[in-house]
Amino acid sequence: LNAVALVVVVATGPLDAQISSEGTVRGVVRDAEGGVLPGVIVTALSPAVPGTYSAVSESDGQYRLLNLPPGVFAIVAELPGFARYTREGVEARAGLNLTLDIVLTLGS
Repeated sequence: LNAVALVVVVATGPLDAQISSEGTVRGVVRDAEGGVLPGVIVTALSPAVPGTYSAVSESDGQYRLLNLPPGVFAIVAELPGFARYTREGVEARAGLNLTLDIVLTLGS
């Protein structure tokens, strides 16, 4: 019985030590009055990193950009009726989970 328990502990040990090679950016999208905004398209763009990384904010305004490879990104948020939001210089790194809350203002 002890030998079986030891095998289980040894087999699961390395799994806990693994670090993701990708990063995450998450947050909440709100309007200028603090109300949450669902349906906002949030995109991470980088001239140096191939691929498109997008998410849509949920009913509670939360969004998650998952599996971002290491690199520097511009985070862009768009919703009809609101001004486009851009945050430059967001650095994704392996295993890093960033929080970036976004406030959208009404468009002209």
